Amino acid sequence: PVDYKESARWNRAAAEQGHTEAQCNLGLSYCKGQGVAQSYADAKGWLEKAAAQGDELAAHELGKVQMALAVQARGHIAM
Repeated sequence: PVDYKESARWNRAAAEQGHTEAQCNLGLSYCKGQGVAQSYADAKGWLEKAAAQGDELAAHELGKVQMALAVQARGHIAM
């Protein structure tokens, strides 16, 4: 079984050092609420960092998160 909290902890440590894949992984963890409290705002921040470094998955997922935030802002349930 996957220990999502431990995974998020290691991804955060690497993400804070600028590791692109870890930034993307941490963003996805925030998006899904796996190992961390679910937060589209935090997901957006980490995915933006990874996308800025050329991570295509992060760029793709960032679009989904931005849409979820827009829907949330209108008072609807997202994703």
